[in-house]
Amino acid sequence: MENYATVKSHAASVLKMLLEEASSIVLERLKPEFFERIVGVLRERITHQGINAALQVLLNACPWGRNRKMMVESGAVFELIELELGSPERRTTELNLGVLFHLCCCAEGRAQFLSHGGSIAVVAKRILRVSPAVDDRAVLILSQICKFSGTSMAIQEMVDVKAVTKLCMLLQADCAPYLKDKAREILRSHSDKWKNSPCIFSSLSSLEYQVSS
Repeated sequence: MENYATVKSHAASVLKMLLEEASSIVLERLKPEFFERIVGVLRERITHQGINAALQVLLNACPWGRNRKMMVESGAVFELIELELGSPERRTTELNLGVLFHLCCCAEGRAQFLSHGGSIAVVAKRILRVSPAVDDRAVLILSQICKFSGTSMAIQEMVDVKAVTKLCMLLQADCAPYLKDKAREILRSHSDKWKNSPCIFSSLSSLEYQVSS
């Protein structure tokens, strides 16, 4: 079994190197079976090296809409969330949330994201705990959800899993101004609903003061 994992991990690493050198013509002609195999690597959790290589392959293929659609159809969103729930190392989380952000740029990806009970919670949990790159991707993922898939259930879940609280904390943190602007934009977008929650009332009141001053 260990030999099998080593071989698969090496294969994923070689594939990553090949795709990094591949032309756009190759990347835009990838087949569904290709993504099914890459997602399978994530599902099997072979080695850290193999997982990171598979994530990099997906990230390199993400700029093409047809590729994102095939990733979603291959069950990538579910596997990415499951992987993140296992609290992986920093680089894995950076790659993972990078791919998740791209997949949440399409309606099908957001639908799969929201269908997983731990999605919003695990993304929010990573804010201010891993790296600036993760903060960036996590906030952008939450922005996509709130802007395009902000159902009443999703908006309430943002409160329940403390995603809104994390966004308020981001406003006070030492991070890039553009990230604070994005967090502020998300908080404004649904402040009428989130104001009803006593646990974040003071944070949102402070936000309004900052905006008006």
